[in-house]
Amino acid sequence: MSLTFLPLTACMLTEADLKMTEKNLQQRIKQQDDQFSQTRAKQSQEIASLREQELPQLRRELESVMHQVQELQAKQEDLKQQIKWLDQVVGKVERPTGAKKSSGTIANDSIGAAGPENAAAMNKLSNRGLAIKAESVFPDGQDPIDTAIQHGMDGHYDLAKSEVEQTLTLNQWDQRALAVLRLTSDAIAAKTDSETFAHLFRAAQLGSAGRVDESLSEIDLAIKRSPNYVLAYINRGNARLMEGNVDGSIADYDHAISLDSSDAVAYYNRGVAYIKKKNYSIAIADFSKAIALDPNDTASYKNRGNTNQLLGKHDEAIADYNRAIAINPRDSHAFYNRAEEWSRSGKFDKAVTDYGKAIAIDKTLAEAYDSRGFVYLEKLGKTQPACIDWNRACELGRCSNLNLAKSKGYCK
Repeated sequence: MSLTFLPLTACMLTEADLKMTEKNLQQRIKQQDDQFSQTRAKQSQEIASLREQELPQLRRELESVMHQVQELQAKQEDLKQQIKWLDQVVGKVERPTGAKKSSGTIANDSIGAAGPENAAAMNKLSNRGLAIKAESVFPDGQDPIDTAIQHGMDGHYDLAKSEVEQTLTLNQWDQRALAVLRLTSDAIAAKTDSETFAHLFRAAQLGSAGRVDESLSEIDLAIKRSPNYVLAYINRGNARLMEGNVDGSIADYDHAISLDSSDAVAYYNRGVAYIKKKNYSIAIADFSKAIALDPNDTASYKNRGNTNQLLGKHDEAIADYNRAIAINPRDSHAFYNRAEEWSRSGKFDKAVTDYGKAIAIDKTLAEAYDSRGFVYLEKLGKTQPACIDWNRACELGRCSNLNLAKSKGYCK
């Protein structure tokens, strides 16, 4: 048996090849390390450039977004007020002289200008025996209308009427007083039995306290006793509308009209309900019918004007506000609503004039200060008077525009 040996030279060549391969690998590794270092250096340079050039731009964009967020938050606050306004049936309650106002607006533009407000829509609706009580300060600390309602509950209708008439000598357009006067006059005229009136006066008291469900129960009892008494259906329609039952309220107003087609209040309140349903054409028809039946009713003119605003009918809206002002030159809400329409149509000087007239009549009308401030700054470029108005509005409880203006550096 013999063994075969490989030549030694063959082994020597293989080792040399291995060394060469190892050297090549080391060179490649070094090249890759160099490339990696160069890549890292380039990336570091790009990052530094980003920090120096692009980050400030991104920061500016972020600041811009933050300002937009602040604007949206301010508009959201106004929209929340608008939702509350709609839930209370498209409008704001007119208060007796010296009373605090509550309102809602629709915000638009960059500082949250006040939009169309159906300022008078609740005038009759919430005050026909189911008034939302005003936050008023009376000389003796007692709301005379509350006193009148209590007299009515006790069956002392003459005393109730006397209290109401005393209030009307101070403000003949006080819708809450007019509402109780109608109920009291019907009671004196014995248009139905005393127990029915007792239920309706209790309903009025509960409605004033915001206890709508209990108020509804009292009205149901009144209707059960007197199924043909018009005012009972009107008041139940009001209460249903307050709790959001729009279709139920329209049914009650329909029934009231079927009992007495000459009742202007029933048409007016049904018009308010149709605004709630956004059936503006029907609402205008009802307000027009109410005006035909009661040509001196400023609330119907104002709410028809407000509805015309919503439909973009500028001339018709202005004409309605003009008529309301002609009937009652002390109507701050008519001047305010007309100012809103002037502003909407780009007649800013006229808007400022009417806001001023509204404020002269009622120095607590916060929305007038708020909206005039918007026109001053955004439309007329007058920062100082805008800040004065917004500070006054904030004192009266409307601070969203002032806060936004402060965040932008317009106001201190």
